Amino acid sequence: VLFVHFGITPWIGMIIAGLIAGLLSIVVGYPVFRLKGMYYALATIALMSVFGLVFNNEEIVLGFDTGGPMGLRIPMTFLASDMQFINKIWYYFIALALLVIILVFSYWLTRSKTGFYFRSIRANEDAAASLGVNVLRYKLTSHFISAFFTAIGGAVYTTMNLFVGANAVFGIDMSFYMVIFCVVGGANTLWGPVLGALILVPVQQALRIATGTTLAPLSGMFYGVVLCLVILFMPDGILGWLKARLDRKSSGGGELPTSAEKAEMGGGRDA
Repeated sequence: VLFVHFGITPWIGMIIAGLIAGLLSIVVGYPVFRLKGMYYALATIALMSVFGLVFNNEEIVLGFDTGGPMGLRIPMTFLASDMQFINKIWYYFIALALLVIILVFSYWLTRSKTGFYFRSIRANEDAAASLGVNVLRYKLTSHFISAFFTAIGGAVYTTMNLFVGANAVFGIDMSFYMVIFCVVGGANTLWGPVLGALILVPVQQALRIATGTTLAPLSGMFYGVVLCLVILFMPDGILGWLKARLDRKSSGGGELPTSAEKAEMGGGRDA
């Protein structure tokens, strides 16, 4: 919208978009974070559906033409200053640079005071609150950070495709992929989502090519089967499973409890 209607280059527009998305996440998160468990998950899904309906049925949102059901098409300039390139390989380098920035930031964050507060809230929200941690504040902080980087990634994705539509942005597929990459690779780890994406995306593309358009749903079924297998046999993801194997060898072959078993016993190292 900033590029189409105001001529602001995406190099600057994606930062502004990240800040706007972050502020919106605080507005949405303030009431939603008061819910817990499945109610929080249902609320986020409901909000996503509401936004999808609004942008899919209204061509004018907050005074800006967003295209409605036809989506918003980006004018082609093929100027590097507009983040447009004839050779698509440049988007790979932009995405790679963005990945490195996020990994470095995440590494720093996990070792900062805020990161320790995040882990204490994850381990035991009530215990963290009793020790003086402002739970709602740090939840909103995590929401802001997540929304900021996701919006920047979305800006690069949209500029590469020269199109953005409500079905793609607010559909369940994009959110599902983000979650399953973390679950398969290893949630609560730095490299888990990267590993999950490196494994699943090429396999999905290969399946899509092999099955063609007539059997396209098979690629979606593949994700479902993988998710079930990981939950059953590797609940901590691939990285968690590998770490448990290495710890078991270093401890002389004894069976070590998984994170789920630690939680049942009253918490592990994180707690």
